[in-house]
Amino acid sequence: MNNFVLEKWDDEGCKCAFYTVRWQDAEENETDKFFDKYYAISEYKQSVQELLSFVLDSIGDDYGAIDVLFNRFENEVAGLPNKGRVTVGEVSFIYPNFPLRLYALRINNRTDLVVLFNGGVKSAQINRAKT
Repeated sequence: MNNFVLEKWDDEGCKCAFYTVRWQDAEENETDKFFDKYYAISEYKQSVQELLSFVLDSIGDDYGAIDVLFNRFENEVAGLPNKGRVTVGEVSFIYPNFPLRLYALRINNRTDLVVLFNGGVKSAQINRAKT
């Protein structure tokens, strides 16, 4: 049986609190697994830092989980970071060819509550790595 618990991941943001899931017998939650895994790979270290800043600063502190930042829909969840050029106020978020995806779910489309999951390398990166 696949049982998991929902736990706080970061609730210090002014605009949004983040939760994550942990499988019942796992030592580490899914979001930490994602960040730890890709941070340990030198090719992705900078991308991990950018994505973490996007999540904690841009979503958590500055804007919340607004629609335009959650515009990359994949199997009923959003893939972060956003897709295309998104402008909020005077700030533009542009992530062309960003190699990582962190999966997230906005609860009832609220801007102040997001569940983060695990993620991976976007499919184009996987195909390139295989050739």
